[in-house]
Amino acid sequence: MISFSSLGIIQLNDKTITLGKHLNKRRINQFILIDDYIYVCTYLTEYMSKSYPELRNTKENNVLKFDLQGNLIYKTGLLKLDKPVFGEHEFEASDLSIQDSQLYLGYGIGYEAWADIETGKIVKGRFEGRK
Repeated sequence: MISFSSLGIIQLNDKTITLGKHLNKRRINQFILIDDYIYVCTYLTEYMSKSYPELRNTKENNVLKFDLQGNLIYKTGLLKLDKPVFGEHEFEASDLSIQDSQLYLGYGIGYEAWADIETGKIVKGRFEGRK
């Protein structure tokens, strides 16, 4: 059995893995369990944004990789563009999956990127529909 709380508690059979201390007032949007690792995509809720105004305009690496003991392996997902889109230069991933042994990261601005699954380093990216 696998279950999770958006606050960062994952129940895996008889084991409870607590990730909350690594989430920085964020919630889990998606998680993937594969090859003894947990990949999570987080987001800042509107409530937290109002409660902690200092976080409102911050962007950070919001895709995290953990081992099954809850140890953080890496953070990735922050997209920094040279030219602004909608007046912004930085974006957080909003979609996460695994494709061809790489992390697929989708962004709400129509951008997609692939990261090395071992290191989290983004290896390629593009606006959707472009080659």
